[in-house]
Amino acid sequence: RFAQYALGYRAGMHQFRFFQGNTTEVFTVSNDNFAIIAFRGTEVVSFNAVFDVITDIRFKLVDFKAPGLSPESKIHQGFKEAVEETWDKPDGLKIYLDSLKQKNPGIKFWFTGHSLGAAMATVAAALYGDVEGLYTFGSPMVGNIPFAESFKVPTWRIVHNYDLIVYLPPNNPLMKKEGTQYAHVGETYFLTTEGELVKLDNAPGLPVPVPTTLGGFFKDRVQKFIKSLDKLDLSVLKESAKETVDHAPLFYTLKLWNNYIKGI
Repeated sequence: RFAQYALGYRAGMHQFRFFQGNTTEVFTVSNDNFAIIAFRGTEVVSFNAVFDVITDIRFKLVDFKAPGLSPESKIHQGFKEAVEETWDKPDGLKIYLDSLKQKNPGIKFWFTGHSLGAAMATVAAALYGDVEGLYTFGSPMVGNIPFAESFKVPTWRIVHNYDLIVYLPPNNPLMKKEGTQYAHVGETYFLTTEGELVKLDNAPGLPVPVPTTLGGFFKDRVQKFIKSLDKLDLSVLKESAKETVDHAPLFYTLKLWNNYIKGI
């Protein structure tokens, strides 16, 4: 109701639709010119959180077919199945988007989401194909290198500071053959501690990514923890807390809003 009020009465949007599965929740808002398709991120305070966690940890790479993608494309099994909950059904999201396009052939579709929602938005944008752009916030990696390299939807990937989730799922160091490694899609922008929005290519001195292999990820954490005990230094716990807190959507919202205000 709040979104309908804010976007309807304040922003001139007049069409709203909500889709829901066990894991997936999608809110769409549109007018005659464009539509925003927003996927909800991981829940942490309701029973649905159980389904979200199951989705997040099912990171086996499975075959994925979509317009324009490499035939070698594979994506995260959990993300794929989550999108399928509301996608290609008689009353599903794809049919609804097609109906909007039929009424207004020039309508532009923008997909977005945070965390798990960002991953699902990426999968859905790839499936639909005719998408103006994709904005993701704190997104985990969605597919393998062939998927990332052949993904054609214009994408802006926003990462806040030490956000840990963007380095997941961890790649398995034992599986290095072609097509078995995860990779990100789109142009990357960092939101720094000070709230500055910086494109990755022009961002020296930004946080060093944590190891992205399965072994390296846990080895890094264990080594830091052992050293902290040896020296009675609990800063490693503080660092881990920072990496978790920096994933919160509130930080993304406030810092991006402040950047928007500075730019007008």
